Parts: sequence; structure tokens; C-alpha cells
Amino acid sequence: MSITTPSPNVEATRPIRILFVCLGNICRSPSAEGVFRHYVSEQGACDRYDIDSAGLIAHHEGELPDGRMRAHAVRRGYRTRLSLTPDYPMRTSSTMTIS
Repeated sequence: MSITTPSPNVEATRPIRILFVCLGNICRSPSAEGVFRHYVSEQGACDRYDIDSAGLIAHHEGELPDGRMRAHAVRRGYRTRLSLTPDYPMRTSSTMTIS
């Protein structure tokens, strides 16, 4: 009896793409992105995820996230980044909407 090794599943090797979305991408979605990035990093799974955040409007594009939120992030040990509007449509595995 011979054992054959199945060919690797291409989908299984691609990162899971997670997008957090709120209205302006200066408070809720970048905070969720930062918390999730921190958690994934702690689990040693950074290479398994492609994590991003976005706003429904580009009014705050290029701005830092809200200062109060950044202060809370620093106290909790995670980072946030500039508000960016990703290229749409973005193919995601999951989209998390935050109101």
C-alpha cells in the first residue's frame, strides 16, 4: 500500500485578510486593527494574517488617529498608524464593521 501526499491547498497558504471599518478611520477601526495586530503578534501568527482598517469616508485620510485613542493604545501596549484609505475593492476574508 502506498501513501500519496495531497498537493498543498493554495487557499490554506494565503494570509487571512481582515479589514476593520468605521466611518472615519481615526478611532474605532484603527484601534481594533491595533488590538488585533497585537493579539496576533502575541500568538506568533503574524504571517497568517493581513490586517488593515478603513473608513467609509476619506475625510481623515493621512491624519493620525484620535489622540485620546492613541494614549489608551500606548498604555495598553499596542500601536496605531496613520489613517489610510485602502484600494477598493479589497478582497477580504472578513470585514468587521464598527459603528
